[in-house]
Amino acid sequence: MRRALAVVVALLAVAALGGCRLPWQCPLTDDARPSCGGVVLGVTTAQPSTEMLSAAEDFVGRPYDMVYRFHEIDDAFPTDEERGIVASGRLLHLSVDTRVEDSRDGLSWAAVAAGRHDAELSAQGRAIADLHSPVLVTYEHEMDQASKSALGTPEEFVAAWRHVHDVYTRAGATNVVWVWVASGTTPTLERASVMWPGNDVVDWISWDVYNAAGCRADRTSAERHVSFEESFSVFHDWLEREGPGLGIDVTKPKMLSETGSVVYPDDPSLTAQWYSEMPDVLRRHPDVVAVGLWDHVGIQSCDYRFTGVASLEGAMRGLARSDVFAELDVSF
Repeated sequence: MRRALAVVVALLAVAALGGCRLPWQCPLTDDARPSCGGVVLGVTTAQPSTEMLSAAEDFVGRPYDMVYRFHEIDDAFPTDEERGIVASGRLLHLSVDTRVEDSRDGLSWAAVAAGRHDAELSAQGRAIADLHSPVLVTYEHEMDQASKSALGTPEEFVAAWRHVHDVYTRAGATNVVWVWVASGTTPTLERASVMWPGNDVVDWISWDVYNAAGCRADRTSAERHVSFEESFSVFHDWLEREGPGLGIDVTKPKMLSETGSVVYPDDPSLTAQWYSEMPDVLRRHPDVVAVGLWDHVGIQSCDYRFTGVASLEGAMRGLARSDVFAELDVSF
């Protein structure tokens, strides 16, 4: 891990000499935290476009410093839009997923571990290396979801993760910060416990924090409201309690990859309250170094989009201006 961080620091020095201001405006510590403190604020937009990212930033009144994008394992990426994200000084988070929905032959964790996608993975690794800046990469986000059991066993996932890591590294992508992303819900904890790839191939630990409020059953209601802290604590407390026994280095930096609340049509102030509670929780957990807002739809009938919702503008602008988030200059 120290080798990867040394590369990241060197890349930052080169970028500074060239006049490009990258998201990390201060040296990284040995565990990949920005040494000047503060939480990096990011977003996932409903569509992966520059126009939608600009609209999202206009709505909250500031740039997002991290952007999350998703790809299938045989995609060619980074895309031009993603290169633009990096060129603008933002931190790019890429998820490389072996999709279940396609039901295509050969899509499995065992196939990945056996090298059947090495040509695509090697090309991805070379392209990421060519960005010459730190890039967060996740292989198979939410791997602990029950639906993903169709891709293979936990042991096969671990083998696939380690293989993807090795292929990227051989391709020169030593600028990657590897982020393990769990679902963060009570039903998935047992499965997550046997899907840790190893401290040597994971740099950050991440999970999702949602207030679904019954939306998955198409019965969104205030009675099913779950606060940000309640949802956050499910995985965080489990990790602190069980992680060491599972061989997980729980001192690694943490990230919330996807964070969002449904919008209550009859009481949008309750949604605003959910977001407003976030800074106080983050202040009590300085191990969390990045948060990504989910400005997107979810599964089934869940809708977490907030950009353009007039009743939430004040709350979202207040959240984005919170001093818990790092003040990062993404200009050249």
